Amino acid sequence: MEKKCKECGCAMSECTCAKGMCPECKCPAGHCCCKKKKCCVRTLVLGLLIMAGPALAGYFIAESLKSPATNDRFINVNVAVEKEEKADYAIWNLSFQNTGNDIKILQEKYVKDRDAIVAFLKQRGFKDDEIQVKGPQITDQFAREWGHADVQKLPENSRYILKSTIKVSTPNVDGVIAAVQEQDNLIKEGIILSHTDRWSEGEGPLYYLKNQLKVEQDLFGEALKKANVLAKQLAEGMNVKIKDLRSTEQKEPVSIISQDQSGGEGSRWGMERLKGPIKIGVFQMNVKFNIE
Repeated sequence: MEKKCKECGCAMSECTCAKGMCPECKCPAGHCCCKKKKCCVRTLVLGLLIMAGPALAGYFIAESLKSPATNDRFINVNVAVEKEEKADYAIWNLSFQNTGNDIKILQEKYVKDRDAIVAFLKQRGFKDDEIQVKGPQITDQFAREWGHADVQKLPENSRYILKSTIKVSTPNVDGVIAAVQEQDNLIKEGIILSHTDRWSEGEGPLYYLKNQLKVEQDLFGEALKKANVLAKQLAEGMNVKIKDLRSTEQKEPVSIISQDQSGGEGSRWGMERLKGPIKIGVFQMNVKFNIE
């Protein structure tokens, strides 16, 4: 009886194992992909993909070179807008002073003037927590180092100068405006108002805009609307269409100045911009729009 193969159990004369051939795919056993648990078809497909990769890459690169560079097509618009806004906060320093040679009399006069000014303010609607009394400060002109030589030239009854300031800090801007126009009533009562405070010398109250952030937001919205209108007009003239907003760039910080400001770059950032109750916000912006 003919011997059988131990691997596949078939006769040795018919056994492909003995002849070095794979019983599954009939290929030489040394190169058999079945024994290596790999699919010959997979290997073939992978090889084809590797060969096709460079060809596909070259195709897409060529197609991209044919396409227009739409990302660099845009319209640039510069806009400037202004907005008037009423101040929402005021600070008013009422300074008053008296001179004399008798400290006691000066003190009595100070109390009388102080109470009269406070009463004047309360009658016009200002609250206790909005009124702050500063001082008093007393200056002896005879004690000044630089004034010894001029003592004889001083007016009579003027050795001492007693100064004080009553500060009003309030959101009642209309009340301050009205009170400023009526402060002559204090002078009629014998109160000597002075302007010794460096923030309000000779100019009355300072008016502030505490809601400046909202004003800036409003200005930004107005600037964007204006830029949209101008960009559409430009696009129509160029026979193109606006695609979308590309970018916005604020040219400089928002300027808040008073309506009655005399002008000049120097005064814009000084105290002049705080003098008037009506403020003007100035905003400049650069806007870019992508076009098709």
